[in-house]
Amino acid sequence: DAARASGKAELYLQLGQLSFDLGRWEAAARALDQALRIGAGKHAGPAGVMRGIALYQLQRFGDARAAFARAAEYRGSAESAGQWMAYLDSGIAREEALRMAARAPQDDEYVSGRFSGDAVRLSSSRSSAGPRFTPVGAERPGSPDGSIPDWQGGLGPADLPEGFRPGERVPDPYPQDRPLFHIESKNWENYADKLSLGHQHLLKTHVDYRLPVYQTRRSVSYPQPIYDATKANLKTAKLLGSDMLSGAHLGFPFPAPENGVEIMWNHRVRYRGNAVVATTRQAVVQADGDLGQQMVQTERVLYRYGNINDPADMSRSNILLYYLTYMSPKPGPPDFVALVHETANSEQQARAIWVLPKGLSRLFRIPPVGYDQPFPGSGGIAFVDMVDMYNGAFDRYDWRLLGKREVYLAYNAYRLNDGKRRDKSLLTPRFMNPEDARYELHRVWVIEASERGGKSHTFGARRFYVDEDSWNVVLVENYDRDGRLWRFQEGHLVPLYDHQWANSFPVVTYDLKDGRYFINRLTNETKPADLNNPEVQEREFRPAMVKARYAR
Repeated sequence: DAARASGKAELYLQLGQLSFDLGRWEAAARALDQALRIGAGKHAGPAGVMRGIALYQLQRFGDARAAFARAAEYRGSAESAGQWMAYLDSGIAREEALRMAARAPQDDEYVSGRFSGDAVRLSSSRSSAGPRFTPVGAERPGSPDGSIPDWQGGLGPADLPEGFRPGERVPDPYPQDRPLFHIESKNWENYADKLSLGHQHLLKTHVDYRLPVYQTRRSVSYPQPIYDATKANLKTAKLLGSDMLSGAHLGFPFPAPENGVEIMWNHRVRYRGNAVVATTRQAVVQADGDLGQQMVQTERVLYRYGNINDPADMSRSNILLYYLTYMSPKPGPPDFVALVHETANSEQQARAIWVLPKGLSRLFRIPPVGYDQPFPGSGGIAFVDMVDMYNGAFDRYDWRLLGKREVYLAYNAYRLNDGKRRDKSLLTPRFMNPEDARYELHRVWVIEASERGGKSHTFGARRFYVDEDSWNVVLVENYDRDGRLWRFQEGHLVPLYDHQWANSFPVVTYDLKDGRYFINRLTNETKPADLNNPEVQEREFRPAMVKARYAR
């Protein structure tokens, strides 16, 4: 009533935001359209994007694209609007909107306890504490030819050099190591049985691409409480459905996995400290080497599952972690803020997400996003579910466990993160500069995800490679709907032995069709990640606190 009485654009913007937050798409589109007609000023770009999303939800695809095209004329919203236009043009957006609109109520029961694919048991009497396996379930012995050594416990704080101070970059524990050989376009076929199809494609396509291969070092270790909890989980952890974890506590739920989903859950809840504050850089590199807008991203995470100091009881709490991220082209006020409450049982409670786009003073809750929605700042190369190699629900695929194999992986990537080079030195045309990369032969679990009947994703199939020592997804091959290899993800694994955790820095996503790539988690020009910071508390992840701190 106030908007109609005053005719003020500001009130129509607020009305549009409120309607959007409640999922009243028709009212949101109408109010935002009126605000834009009157003149929304600096809010015109974000308001146009919101209006486009509302129209998309109403299945008015032509009108939605027109709204995004107008929003793309404003600098602050050009990238987001462009990603949405590309998404609409792909045809997948239309298909997804129609599917969701037509979904019957009983379709909400798609999660079940049944998983397709082969069940693999390595031993009927397997124990994670036995001599055959490490405390997290990897095979302790090396390969018969010695190319993969026995696991001897990995690295820990005792391996830090004298004088190391907390907060410093973790030094390369193998500074004397040099490449044993290089895999290149002229000799890759000699190693094809130990190369992912993604690496084979890059080697066949680029004569100057290469993999510097080093001695294999099994450097990953985890704290003793993680080992103890992992052993206990052998008897209690189970899946009530692909997205319903039960009976697990603190450690890896499935050290003796029987199917692909269990392995993916090990990746999802792997130990990464109690809390993390990390600032990294990201960029999209065009095929000709041109760099578009580069972004600085800060992530603040409080882990509830996997928190050694205060582990969550999954029988009482459904929260896996609290996640807050904000990003901008340079240090300063953020262009975009997102808050996520991630859950262990999405049937009981789906992940909760709030966003604060640039130019809007309100934090508003949006429907749970994930899957193949564009990830901000990636130029459309990465989707939301490609963050951290894979995150979110498992319901759109059937997960088939293919078994184990030996594969060359980017591993012990200390030299890529030692702060001695500019990030730009890595951003060469068509592929990341491999000069200081390090590849080693390791054993991985291989999982094939194929689109589940009645579900839809831009990627018709995916293949995941999961490191046995760390349970990190380290490689992903993503296929289009016609079965052609399209996008290839590669994580450069770094065992951060000062706190005994492992993660990938950087992560590169190659678009194998157009020659571009998206690279994130670049660390050379930012401070090292701050682990277990006691100032990271649950209260800062409340929507009201986020709004008070970051809204402008």
